[in-house]
Amino acid sequence: MQDDVNRKVNYKLYPSKAQKLLLENMFNNHRKLYNALLEQRIYAWKGK
Repeated sequence: MQDDVNRKVNYKLYPSKAQKLLLENMFNNHRKLYNALLEQRIYAWKGK
């Protein structure tokens, strides 16, 4: 049996104001896309 090793590394980010705006915009767009695709799957699963 193989032993699995899990490691975790945390990085603290200190973005500039411009970088922070870009990250917020990117995460907002990803959230909207995820929610739209989730809604589509739920709609398809219910067969409506």
